[in-house]
Amino acid sequence: MDIDQHLMWFISALKASIDGEAVNDKKLLKNINDCFVRVKKICPSVNKDQYEEFCARATLIMLLCSPRIRDLPRVKTSTEFQTVVVTLPVLPESAFFSIVRSQKSFRFLAPVLSWLSPEVIQELIKQYFLSVEEVTPVTLAITLDLLKVLIFSFQCKGDQKHNMSDMECLKLFLKFVSSKTVSGSKEALIKSSGYYYMYVCEYLYLMLTVCAGQWLKEPDTYKSLQAWKRLWETKVDQAGTQHSFLFVKEVSKSLLLICQLNSESISVDVWMDWNDINLPASLTVHGNSLVHNGKVLQKSIQSVICNIAFDILRIFDSYPEIHESLSMSEYKGLLQFFKQVAADPDYDPDEDLTLDELLHEIRLKDERQAKLLGILIKRDDIFTSQDCQGCLKEFSAVVDGVARQDILLRLIQHNKAGKPYSAELLNLVMDMAAPLPAKQLLAIIEEHLSSGLNETFMTADFSNQLTEVFNQLAGQESLVASERHVWLCLQSGRAVVKQAVTLAVSLSGLVPIMVQALAAIPQVCHALLPTGQTLLVSTLLERQQIWFTGREEHEFASLVKGLLKAGNVLPAAEVLKVMIEPFLLVTSGNDLNKLTLPLKLLQLHNIVFSQNCTKFGILREVIPLDEVVIVTGSDPLSFMVCTYQ
Repeated sequence: MDIDQHLMWFISALKASIDGEAVNDKKLLKNINDCFVRVKKICPSVNKDQYEEFCARATLIMLLCSPRIRDLPRVKTSTEFQTVVVTLPVLPESAFFSIVRSQKSFRFLAPVLSWLSPEVIQELIKQYFLSVEEVTPVTLAITLDLLKVLIFSFQCKGDQKHNMSDMECLKLFLKFVSSKTVSGSKEALIKSSGYYYMYVCEYLYLMLTVCAGQWLKEPDTYKSLQAWKRLWETKVDQAGTQHSFLFVKEVSKSLLLICQLNSESISVDVWMDWNDINLPASLTVHGNSLVHNGKVLQKSIQSVICNIAFDILRIFDSYPEIHESLSMSEYKGLLQFFKQVAADPDYDPDEDLTLDELLHEIRLKDERQAKLLGILIKRDDIFTSQDCQGCLKEFSAVVDGVARQDILLRLIQHNKAGKPYSAELLNLVMDMAAPLPAKQLLAIIEEHLSSGLNETFMTADFSNQLTEVFNQLAGQESLVASERHVWLCLQSGRAVVKQAVTLAVSLSGLVPIMVQALAAIPQVCHALLPTGQTLLVSTLLERQQIWFTGREEHEFASLVKGLLKAGNVLPAAEVLKVMIEPFLLVTSGNDLNKLTLPLKLLQLHNIVFSQNCTKFGILREVIPLDEVVIVTGSDPLSFMVCTYQ
């Protein structure tokens, strides 16, 4: 495990919190907070991954301060981790959880703890509940992650001797959950009650998924924690879920009762207030209730509870044996509550807006605008209604990448179905496709537009666009071509390839940038024509058959050389067959000057002439063999032998 400067600061902060042999809790929290703030300021705002990696490693460092962890046999025998452990102070596990709470770094618990044995995890959970003093959104979030860690550990390393329905850590868990109730008596309690009931419902959903035999997904592991994960890797025991079923069943029953009792305390006013409380954008409580920020509406506490209720009911419908096993007849009140509030997390009421309502909502320019434009794009009215097209054009800058691709694909399918559309819509869709990544555009061009040979979507302004884009390419200083020409291939890949070849030959110094431009569109270059030739070779051949000046011939040879070196653009075998062999045939001595270019191309093609070639007169024929090309002349002693390297 590498210790960089950031971790050195963190370790120093830990050590500075020791007064004598005891930990100064107040000083510990202050020192650690100062360290986190310092690292966050240094990490670029655009590089969030760097700060996330630091937080993950810091969580592991804190864990290694625990005597219980550092004394585990695998840690003690690991040279890699022992070099770190010897530099760390010894801290109680309560200090570990205290820092996790203060920094709200609970999302790093699963990547660090999940690989430990159920026995060790149970002890850690026990210490957590002994150290936690109150039920808050943060302690509820930590509890959720610890439950996931425990269940995942049982899945992978289930051990019958720990398969007890009366595990002490779970008794402490249920005691913790039961220590609070839903209350709307004070405004301050409404928010905390909302978080409380949301998390309790999620605990229940988690237990029910295990009852249904579903495995928890392996937690994401940060790059810097890979060595820690490898230290604990063992063969997965699929019987783990069976071992863990006893305690899961008992905990599920207790949570059902807690949920039911608290559901009776949820008044209409409290329920409506929960609708106004949005979760932080960084917090995801329920897998199907992702919380977004920016232009997408955030999830409220109420909506997440509705989504959880929907998924819980779906489990009961899919696994009726669970309904019977948990004696659900005793929880009719809770089931009724869930049925009243359940909402499909995939359902969006905005989908049901009429066209006039949708256009009105879009023009309000609220945080839903991008999503609403995506809904508009999926309506068939977009092809027929000028109001729709006008609205889309007015707010096209707000449309996200997914919706831009959707409208492009919809137009392509609409055209294939033989349905009409206006030139104005075509121009709008092409303009909206321009910002899409080249890789995304190439996939569409290859799959839906015959690799650029389909010119159905060529706009009236294409010629001007072609000139503008290639002027930009020709004028740029970098040898790495911009990829805007890829977008032009939506209208005509044939024209793009021809323009690149023409400019490379006719203007000096453009060969390198045009090679890069063509190398960026291999799918288009390899598009197969009815003649059996690929588009790029056909375009080169067409230019080869036109008269060259001396400079143009040199540029042409350089272009072919660059394309051959690019590797994935110009097929060497096709160059030999189409652009070299036919041009080695001449009818008179006056045509010998025509051999200059094909012989240059032979050299580019990595073909070597034998040293014993004699002087030749009029060339008669080219005889291609498996590994040799024999070029014969009118004199029987006149020939060249070209061997492939």
